[in-house]
Amino acid sequence: GAVPRASASPSFPLEFGSRLNSMADRPELWDGGDGVLGWIARQGTIKGLSLVDLNYPQHFASGLSVAQVSQALAAAGLRAGALQMRFSKEFRLGAFTNPDDAVWRKAVDLTIEGGHMAKRLGAKELVV
Repeated sequence: GAVPRASASPSFPLEFGSRLNSMADRPELWDGGDGVLGWIARQGTIKGLSLVDLNYPQHFASGLSVAQVSQALAAAGLRAGALQMRFSKEFRLGAFTNPDDAVWRKAVDLTIEGGHMAKRLGAKELVV
């Protein structure tokens, strides 16, 4: 189950987070589920961890909803810390510097979607 969390306090105002992808390594150390929801559950077993950084759109590409991810975070005693934009190979010439206007526009739109997703998850940061 989830490890109880100590929230930030005036005497210790810091919280600790981890990238979700770090849970894909060493699967033999975990007998729970694999994939995004399983990795969240695994992070819930780490003492002192309170925030999870997810990648957008990769961690949602399988069709996971905000509700599913939010429920998994809550069950693990965690919160979304940041959503980190990840641009596919389509953007290999750059996302915001791409010479193709259509690809540039797609990067802008994807980043706006990421910002909306971060807000819906309660994340306080969008890393571009």
